[in-house]
Amino acid sequence: MRKLITILILAASAISYGQTFDINTENASVYFNYLSEKTTGSLSGVKASVTIDAANLSAAKVTGTVDVSTLSTKNKMRDKHLQSADFFDAEKYPTMKFESEQITKDGDIYNAKGKLTIKETTKDVTFTVTEKEGKLKFKTTIFSADYGVAVKKGREKSKLVIVVKIPIG
Repeated sequence: MRKLITILILAASAISYGQTFDINTENASVYFNYLSEKTTGSLSGVKASVTIDAANLSAAKVTGTVDVSTLSTKNKMRDKHLQSADFFDAEKYPTMKFESEQITKDGDIYNAKGKLTIKETTKDVTFTVTEKEGKLKFKTTIFSADYGVAVKKGREKSKLVIVVKIPIG
């Protein structure tokens, strides 16, 4: 993570305060694990940006979207159903979005607190952020039922672990 902070500080010193820039997300991915169904999958089409204020790194901001049409569980029939109006309704809601509101540090781990929007529902979430092997790893747990993604079981059965990996450097 020090490498990331160093990169951000150097970039910020070369540019004006509060500068926003896009990060290379060509090889970035979102992975999910739907715990009760033991189903894993991924999404691509990640777009993200970072805003840096060299005088106040705690004011850093991360925003990102992911393309719902790229959802893959390696089962084409299930993927088509997940993208339908029964679940994510990819035609009506083509992206999911995260926008940080606060980034804090706890030891070697950063926490990006913010708003996650899936379909038309926005909820507070916190991603833990770590750096390993040249990638930023954002991780959180949500309940798909909280976002109106249809599940026939109770809320607890809609638990998902989400991991976003973004190459850096």
